[in-house]
Amino acid sequence: MHWLRDRGSLTARIQARGRFSVRVLRQRLCLPTSDEAQLLGMKAKAFAWVREVVLLCADQRVVFA
Repeated sequence: MHWLRDRGSLTARIQARGRFSVRVLRQRLCLPTSDEAQLLGMKAKAFAWVREVVLLCADQRVVFA
């Protein structure tokens, strides 16, 4: 899983392997988890737009984000 530590673009790496697309699973206003809020420098209990997507290569799911 060395690619997880790579500082380069994950999207570019996937695009280099084949037809790339993004599928939005859902998007909503909600409370981020406490660790997400901390990493984003947000106040506790602050709402944020959260989008969940799947990155696909040749119609195969390769990353959930």
